[in-house]
Formats: sequence, structure tokens, C-alpha cells
Amino acid sequence: MESLALTFKRGKNQMTTTKYFCLPVICLLLGGLTLRAPAQQEALSYPGGIQGQSGPVGMATVNAGQISNGQLAFNYQTQTDTTFDVGFLGQTAGDFPGTLTVSLNIASTDAVRTIKGMSATTIPGGIWTLPVYRVNVRDGFVGSLYGTITGGEIVQTNNPDKSGVSMTFVIQGGTLAYQGATGTASFTGTLSVDERGNGSELEGTLVFNGR
Repeated sequence: MESLALTFKRGKNQMTTTKYFCLPVICLLLGGLTLRAPAQQEALSYPGGIQGQSGPVGMATVNAGQISNGQLAFNYQTQTDTTFDVGFLGQTAGDFPGTLTVSLNIASTDAVRTIKGMSATTIPGGIWTLPVYRVNVRDGFVGSLYGTITGGEIVQTNNPDKSGVSMTFVIQGGTLAYQGATGTASFTGTLSVDERGNGSELEGTLVFNGR
């Protein structure tokens, strides 16, 4: 599968993309979220469950590889060309061990800004889902969290092959242990770009803030 080529150059951001959709992968994952209901009661007592609060609290490390390149189109909300559905799929560990799928919308190079002297590209939105699994819960499946990404930045660093990434995740709902979940989570990490075309990697920490 082809990978997203993101090239950051000092004084100018250049991003090349090819067309590929991530949305079917997300839909497939969401379609299977409620298949393991017997684990619900056992899951509630584990870290990250929302019993007695409106949103999960905890931290997860993220290591995700790129699975789709997205499609370049005009974004009428931001009035800029945007690459939609740039997809990443990978593992999480910590309070929410599982499989994270993220589909990002990334603004084109025409929308590049400067943050502390470094070029920055906007992430105007996206969607995500996180099924959580634990080894000592019957059937393993605890429940799933899902929602939208309301904004973020990809910021150039001194390393031309690595950029800083920050995003805000909004929780729109969940299943089993996370049924009725709301709240937000903050992602901080890096996007590593392999100029040889071997794929991009998203790494960092996802902190769930509760309410």
C-alpha cells in the first residue's frame, strides 16, 4: 500500500498526496464494536472506565503506522485545499490498551502558518475510534471509544524527517465500559516521515481529560 509523502523544507512546507480512502476501515471497526457484550460488567472495574464520571481519565501511548494517503479536495469550511482521510492504524498501551484508528484532514501547503519560527500545517478535523482490550477480562474486549478530532497542528522541527503533532480528540460516545462517554483527550507526539516511501509513523501520548 502506498504511503503519504510529507516533505517539510525550511521556509516552505510541501506536501504531496495520492488518493486513497480511510473511511471504510473506520466504518468496519465501528460496525463490530458491540459484538462482545458479556465483558461489560467485568470491564467496569478497570482503569479508564467511566463509572461515576462523564468521561474516561487516563493516558495511552500511541504507535500507529500510515494506512492511507487520503484525497485532496477543497474544504468549504476552511476555504482551503485539504487532504481528507489520511489514515493511521496502530496500537495503544497504558490505561487504554487497544487498537487506535485515526483519519485526519490535513490542510494544503497554501495554508501553512508559522509557530515560533517553524512552519506549521493545520489539521482542521478528523475522526477516530479506539477499541480497548485487556488480557484479564473475559473475551478480552472492554469496550470502545470514538469521536472526532476538532483541530491540531503539524509543526516543522529541526529534524527534516520528523514533525511535532498536537491534536484535540472529542469523545462522542462509547460502548460497554465506555457507554455514554463524553469528554476530550489531548494528543501530543511526532510524525516521522520516511522519504524513501516506506510509510509515515505517528507516535505520542493520548491523555484523556475526563469531562
